[in-house]
Amino acid sequence: MLTTFFTGKHVTDTGTGLRVFGRPVLKILNDLPDGLNFTPAMTLKAILSGFPYKEIPISYGQRDGNSKLHIVNDGWRFLTAIIGTFANHRLKRDIQ
Repeated sequence: MLTTFFTGKHVTDTGTGLRVFGRPVLKILNDLPDGLNFTPAMTLKAILSGFPYKEIPISYGQRDGNSKLHIVNDGWRFLTAIIGTFANHRLKRDIQ
């Protein structure tokens, strides 16, 4: 919801690792965090930089075993990555 709020684009899953970008997007994907919070920051930065964004629904199968995500710790990392990426983008835009 936060990514949707900051970008005005409907983003349903910032955590999925499935992404397709054209080569020009790769040039702006720097200064991103490591780990799982890389994917929401990457999506946000690409959209805020004006690149087209489109979601194609995918289906998830039933997972075997337990998830490695921790709702509080990983949720906090996602939140700080999204807010930090947005703030950094705004700061760079305002400086230019």
